[in-house]
Amino acid sequence: MLPPAPREEDAQETLEGVRVTLSTLPKAVEGCHQAGILSGYFYFSDNRRQLYQPKIVNSPERAIAIEGSSLTVSGITVDNCVNTDGFDVAANDVTIESSTVANQDDCLAINRGTNIVFSGNTCSGGHGISVGSISGDTTVSNVQITGNAVTSRSSVFRPPPCCGSTVSSVVYNKLSGITEFGVLIDQSYPSTLGTLGTGVVINTVIFFGTNTIAVGSSAKRVEVNCGSTSSCDGTWNWAELTITGVPQGR
Repeated sequence: MLPPAPREEDAQETLEGVRVTLSTLPKAVEGCHQAGILSGYFYFSDNRRQLYQPKIVNSPERAIAIEGSSLTVSGITVDNCVNTDGFDVAANDVTIESSTVANQDDCLAINRGTNIVFSGNTCSGGHGISVGSISGDTTVSNVQITGNAVTSRSSVFRPPPCCGSTVSSVVYNKLSGITEFGVLIDQSYPSTLGTLGTGVVINTVIFFGTNTIAVGSSAKRVEVNCGSTSSCDGTWNWAELTITGVPQGR
């Protein structure tokens, strides 16, 4: 069982460098990617209602890994190393809201799960909001990406081309501030726009509400790189997507 939620004064504490538990919250060693440390700060394998308010600095590899269902994460600040994920999600019924993630790899990486909400968050640096990495026979569905501000990012939607998996019903609402690729849907992971795979079926991608993405002068607005028509299927409604910053056609 996981320990109880921290006291308010503990929840506000800044944590640095190594994995800790919510019950102890020690001051830990500064620095990134330290030898022998493979996991992130908070790892949820059991169901839990809420995690809120701590600030996490320089965690190794990833800051928060969620594998338990029915969890709300609110008001987290992650100020991390390069190539370090903010949130890794492999669970159902998860809400991440009103949080800030800076200077990491993926702000959000969805590995599997259904009914996942990522709302009202701020992401800067790194690779953006990502569906991946996905293993074989995995389902990602009913994902709501709403009201997030994302800056200095290179991709939005990039599932690895693994086998027997499905990504469906992904809805973006009020997404702003991405650079390099306004929208990148790419089945050639880990390469970018490389050799294609068809192992993950992408079904239904919708931009809903106001989605304005301003990209850099050397960026591309949209890249969709699918291995086949059957591996990118369903309803793709991008009527509410506006990308500015470079001429049309790029």
